[in-house]
Amino acid sequence: MELEFAINDLSEDAHYSFILSDMIDWAPMIREILDDLGNGIDVGRMAIKFHNSLAEIVVGVAKMVGVEKVALSGGCFQNRYLTERSIKRLEAEGFRPYWHQRLPPNDGGISVGQLFAAGCQG
Repeated sequence: MELEFAINDLSEDAHYSFILSDMIDWAPMIREILDDLGNGIDVGRMAIKFHNSLAEIVVGVAKMVGVEKVALSGGCFQNRYLTERSIKRLEAEGFRPYWHQRLPPNDGGISVGQLFAAGCQG
């Protein structure tokens, strides 16, 4: 949450590097973050680059999987910037993103799913 709030009103498309194969190699990103820290780069700028990197990873994984419809769920998508950036980037790449709009993406949503599953068994 601190990183999300550090973004403030910044707007930037830059992101850190990563390698995406059958796994995500975070080493390039970590090196670049450490370089930015050493060079005194503003925390807000680093935060936006980090969030943009996560959104690019979402897009990269979607491309690897090759399915048009992409569901964004889980506690990390309580982060408004990450959710909006991921949606924007997925749409720009021709994907159809889906995200929580009436239920929370975290444990509250899991609870509703558990209730639904229990109801289907009875």
